[in-house]
Amino acid sequence: MIVLIGSAIGAFQVVARGNVAWSADDRTLQVLGLTPRQVVAVRVAGAMVTALTAALTAIVVMTVASPLAPVGPLHDSDPVVGVHLDLSVLAAGTAVILLIAATTSVLADIRSATAGGRSSRHPRAVTTFNSRPTAMAGLSFANPSGGESPGRAWSSIAFAIAAVALTAGVVTVGTSARALVNEPKRYGFDWDLIALNAFDDQRPEALQSIVAADPDVTAATGFTSNIYAINSTFVVPGFAITEIKERMQPTLIAGREVRAPNEVVLGRDTLREIGADIGDEITIEELTLSGAVSSPATVRIVGTVTFPPVSQTGNDQPRLGDGILLTSEARLALGVEANDPEWTAIRLADGVRADTFIAAHPDGIPTKGGAPTEWFTSAAPAEVRELEVVLGLLVGAASISFAIALAIVLYALLAQVRSSRRDMAVLHAIGFTRGQLAAVVAWQSLPLALASSVIGIPIGIWVGRQQYSGFARRLGVIEAASTRPLLMIGLVLGVLLALGLSIAVAMLMVRRTQPSIVLRSP
Repeated sequence: MIVLIGSAIGAFQVVARGNVAWSADDRTLQVLGLTPRQVVAVRVAGAMVTALTAALTAIVVMTVASPLAPVGPLHDSDPVVGVHLDLSVLAAGTAVILLIAATTSVLADIRSATAGGRSSRHPRAVTTFNSRPTAMAGLSFANPSGGESPGRAWSSIAFAIAAVALTAGVVTVGTSARALVNEPKRYGFDWDLIALNAFDDQRPEALQSIVAADPDVTAATGFTSNIYAINSTFVVPGFAITEIKERMQPTLIAGREVRAPNEVVLGRDTLREIGADIGDEITIEELTLSGAVSSPATVRIVGTVTFPPVSQTGNDQPRLGDGILLTSEARLALGVEANDPEWTAIRLADGVRADTFIAAHPDGIPTKGGAPTEWFTSAAPAEVRELEVVLGLLVGAASISFAIALAIVLYALLAQVRSSRRDMAVLHAIGFTRGQLAAVVAWQSLPLALASSVIGIPIGIWVGRQQYSGFARRLGVIEAASTRPLLMIGLVLGVLLALGLSIAVAMLMVRRTQPSIVLRSP
């Protein structure tokens, strides 16, 4: 926010000074035939260039400064370490900068028109038009409503924005999918290691003796698998947890964790299928292997989680959006026999490797029946593994969409330049050099390039986030899309590179134009 406020003030100062410097040019443009509204459009377009430059500068400064901020004692309390940008603050700040620049330009034109009406001075001669002829001509040609085919011009702009949005959307979906594959916490594996004893139970006192005093272990929780009936109509697999060291549960999606015997959390799909919401009360019963049903208990839903697919061999298992989680005390309140954990989730301290911890415990976890311990460092479900296989296709889709965007933007720019080829020929005939004509093309292409990037990229990111969130919601995993600042900056730079290549081709095209041929053509 500090950087954006500073950028807004700087943009205001630059635009205000530019308004004073361009006042003579405004009068010259009116002498040449532009209407007051067209003059305002040219001025606002120039202000938008300044505002976007200020916004991009702010993004770079915020990205570089984010690992260092906040400065002082508050730095240790920063919840996000490293490079991080708040996209909502960034969007709001950019909008404010654009609004300030546009408002400053419009108000300056109103003041200039009012002062001009009261002044008795005559306008300057046309010969004073010598400051920015290429910029003025290019921005005038860029007006889509002023050409011979305004409908085609507007459609070219719309297609260019859509092409850039497509690229941004595909990149957003692809990076979010990669984040799901690479971050186990997103699908419920919110720890580093699992100790499983197949067909056996782990003794809580043995677990306590192993992990309680071990500084390499920051948290550990035991899980007992069972089958539960919700409201006597819906059967779902579930876990009863035994806290061994600190509190640690599967990844929370909404609400809060289980803290009391009369509380449960559900998977998102289970919550939807029973038609309940967080805060509602339900009845639960445990179903035993013999078919007996425990006494019912009324509990309150306090949250939703995503379950990793880990369970005792031979039992149904909670997974992703299906399942119920309760405390071991809540399970005993159902009147069933005690059942010790079958597997334990362990979270290691920073810098401790899982293989080092496993090697330090060659005998595993002691159990009642003496079954050996199996160690797991991953519990990716089949859906995530399949998604990992198709990540290469998403990269290919991103590349294809980028090529399509480049082609569409290039076509739009060439069509725009072609529509003003006679005007370019006239400028060349009255003395413009080929270098100045290329500069006119650059200025003419600037509004389309800015519209494509400033409008297309945010729309594409938003659509991509919505698409990924819908996919993750159906899967039952964390639905927050991954839009890391460095990746977004890379996306912006890639789009700007494509726009720059397209503008360079358009400039080369106009440099090769023969004015005599164009002016002789009907």
